[in-house]
Amino acid sequence: MSARAIRMGLESVATPSGRVGGLICWEHWMPLARQALHNAGEDIHVAVWPTGHEMHQIASRHYAFEPRCFVLAAGLVMRVKDLPPGLHASTEVAENPDAFLLRGRSAIIGPDGKYVVEPVYDEETMVTAELDLNAVDQEKMTLDVSGHYSRPDVFTFGVGKGSI
Repeated sequence: MSARAIRMGLESVATPSGRVGGLICWEHWMPLARQALHNAGEDIHVAVWPTGHEMHQIASRHYAFEPRCFVLAAGLVMRVKDLPPGLHASTEVAENPDAFLLRGRSAIIGPDGKYVVEPVYDEETMVTAELDLNAVDQEKMTLDVSGHYSRPDVFTFGVGKGSI
């Protein structure tokens, strides 16, 4: 994979709704991946999870609070009966084909780390909200990890520099 391809995955994109970026699953625990997207100026971050259990909710709320952006946390919903042929659930759940293996827990989180829309469990639905992007700038007045608190006099940061 080229350095350019890696950099392209750690950028935000200007859209009519604001600058949007995203990570999947464990990438949210990689501080340098997070910082690259923080530096890219996300207004809205898409956090995709296999399911949004409690630690994924904590990571999503932290992600919103750290760079002061909105987070659209998307957790998947899957029932036992939706497993591909050849894969089997544990015996305790396999007896109920309608039992949930992945419970969703999609949510929308504001740049202050608080829920705009609380997590939705065990339901396939569209989670939506009107987002006021002014909240991003307001919250950055108290903390801006890529701006006035980033200490460019001490730290330098780059994506895809050097050999990969």
